[in-house]
Amino acid sequence: MAALAEDQNALEIFQDGKDLYLEVAKIMKDGTEEDHRNFRKRAKIIFLGQINGMTTGGTYFELENAGWYTDYDHVNFLLSKLYDEFSSIEKWRSRIIDQAKDDKSVASKLGRRLKVDDEVTDNSIVNLPIQSNASDVFKIALLDLHKKLEELDARIVHIIHDEIIVEAGEDIADDVSKLVKECMEKAYEKMLPNCPFLVEPKITDSWG
Repeated sequence: MAALAEDQNALEIFQDGKDLYLEVAKIMKDGTEEDHRNFRKRAKIIFLGQINGMTTGGTYFELENAGWYTDYDHVNFLLSKLYDEFSSIEKWRSRIIDQAKDDKSVASKLGRRLKVDDEVTDNSIVNLPIQSNASDVFKIALLDLHKKLEELDARIVHIIHDEIIVEAGEDIADDVSKLVKECMEKAYEKMLPNCPFLVEPKITDSWG
């Protein structure tokens, strides 16, 4: 999110409430809406890989592990389309790396800090603000939600990556769903106010 918040094209996708990875699929591949949806998983692998500094070879092998067999030339072609559309992401990476090497450290918005010496890789430098900011904002959302659930027949029972599983009484499920959405979206708004984060709660009979 930190990198995307500085790219105007990416911001517009978020502000319009669109599916980022579906829009990336449309950029990378010509075809119908169904073609784009089928390509979405691959587009996500490529996009997240580049934000985190994955090489062309790494991207190639990740796609192969996901069951899509292509060649290096085609991967490079897809990457060129990505860079043409989201040029500010690469500029953000370069700025973070250069600044961290000058300052001998890199920090998250809440102060998590990595000392930078000659042994620290560029990917480690970039991953610090990406992973730490995401982790911090998620914990802020969890704390806020926990406090607001204390007086309700509901409780947090599990977290999976960027998802929160809440167990609630059937009679208040809708209200709790809205509360989860509010806590998560407001936490991200505090961290990255110019980059809207859309949460889509789901209500089911079982989370098992």
